[in-house]
Amino acid sequence: METQIKEVRDMEQQLNERYSVLRHEIEKEKDSSRDAERAVFTVMARQNELRNTLGGIMVRAEKIEMEEQNFKRELGEGSVIVGRDILEYKNFSIPELTAEQIALESRQPQEERRRTISRLQIRLEEAGAGNSEEVMKEYRETSERDTFLIREIEDLQKSAGDLKSLIKELTERLNTEFKTGVSKINTQFSEFFKLMFGGGVAALEVVKEEKKKNKNPDEDDMLSELSAIAEPEGAVPEKESEEGIDVHVDLPNKKTKGLMMLSGGERALTSIALLFAISQVNPPPFIILDETDAALDEANSRKYGDMIANLARYSQLILITHNRETMSRAGVLYGVTMGSGGASKLLSIQFEEAVQVAK
Repeated sequence: METQIKEVRDMEQQLNERYSVLRHEIEKEKDSSRDAERAVFTVMARQNELRNTLGGIMVRAEKIEMEEQNFKRELGEGSVIVGRDILEYKNFSIPELTAEQIALESRQPQEERRRTISRLQIRLEEAGAGNSEEVMKEYRETSERDTFLIREIEDLQKSAGDLKSLIKELTERLNTEFKTGVSKINTQFSEFFKLMFGGGVAALEVVKEEKKKNKNPDEDDMLSELSAIAEPEGAVPEKESEEGIDVHVDLPNKKTKGLMMLSGGERALTSIALLFAISQVNPPPFIILDETDAALDEANSRKYGDMIANLARYSQLILITHNRETMSRAGVLYGVTMGSGGASKLLSIQFEEAVQVAK
């Protein structure tokens, strides 16, 4: 029995050892199967990746082929519009860019240039451009006109500047002569005023006031355009003002100090004094006075006659008057009268000859 038990145990041990060997072999086979599965999965993933890459390459190839066809079509259209020089594009170089920079440029700026070219092409078609010769001819004509207009603008700017300088010079000269003339008139005006009123003070004063807006819109536009051409950009326009004359009077023994406070006769005397003062500064060849003495009384008429006699030494005077004192100072007297028949008659008397006849 012990012998059988020992044999059984030996057999059991052998079986256990065999079981261990077999189990080890089974585990080894499992590991090999897993590695094989991993290798299969890796190959399948790589296969799918290559298929995707191949699909992308085929899509890009089709896109490039389509772009090549469009490029050839655009070359044909460009040769019609610009000329056959466009076919030599391979020999064209961009100085600012190298070949590598051109090759690495993204498609977005190229597409933007493409859209710009398309818009220009549409504009050329709308303008009726038939071929490159007509386009180049129109371009040359437009360039020549632009050059001509630029020269015209420069000439206008120069002329406007010269005119502004001349206007400024003339304005300064006129202001100087005007103020000098006013000063001379004031001297004579004061003397005649004192002679008429027996004293007092009278003077002209130069005043400045803002210039009113011109009512002629065309003239305003023209002046604005000239100013815009002549003046630099950003210049602040100056406020315009014009000078005028104001009359100040101060009658003797009266508190009246304004021209508007004078009576009608006093205004007439002041006007006569100013008129004679202006005539004395720059005597004209002749002066016509139409009843300027109508508002004068007898005493003022004598003063008026004295001034007339003094003024007659410098200018020939033609007076229309009903005043006897004024008529007595005339060298030749003409009278218009109407007879009984209704016809006007002209009578004339030379006082010097009449005095000699009377003697």
